[in-house]
Amino acid sequence: MRSGSSFCDFCGSPNPLIAYSTDKPGFSWYACASCAKLIDNEEWRKLADRCLEAHDKTRVLSADDRRVVRDLIEALISDFRSCRPVPA
Repeated sequence: MRSGSSFCDFCGSPNPLIAYSTDKPGFSWYACASCAKLIDNEEWRKLADRCLEAHDKTRVLSADDRRVVRDLIEALISDFRSCRPVPA
């Protein structure tokens, strides 16, 4: 499904293709095909790794800052998981 967003909400890559609905009307999270595959397979650690790798390509961080970014990524993924509707 083509999304209205121009970037993946997880890794930041352009042209996400998958929209994930949430329990908040009118709000969706968008994922590129690679992140969507990890989401659909519930591979949360691999998704966090992918997000951190994408972040590493844009900034050089100290080890301490990298741990903080990892914690933020994991919190983002947790937020995503908590607002997804439970399948019937």
